[in-house]
Amino acid sequence: MINYLIEKYLKKLSYKEYNNYLISKNIFIEDKTNHYFFDLLKDNYKDMIDNPNKYLDIVKDKVDYNTYNKIYELYLTYSKRQYH
Repeated sequence: MINYLIEKYLKKLSYKEYNNYLISKNIFIEDKTNHYFFDLLKDNYKDMIDNPNKYLDIVKDKVDYNTYNKIYELYLTYSKRQYH
């Protein structure tokens, strides 16, 4: 059920909403890279749920250490919600 809700939400998610969310969490990513991440999310969200470490590694290679840590903390927060 949760995966269905995630899918429904992500299908409607706009780049602006996505970017505003990152800004609200003090996550600032260079625009080209940010568009890449957004497209990656929209195209691969099902695989991201099943293989999060694969995508965390992609992020880690494209952003600085502090940004990655913020993203990783968000991942931990939301992954706990998904599985509990």
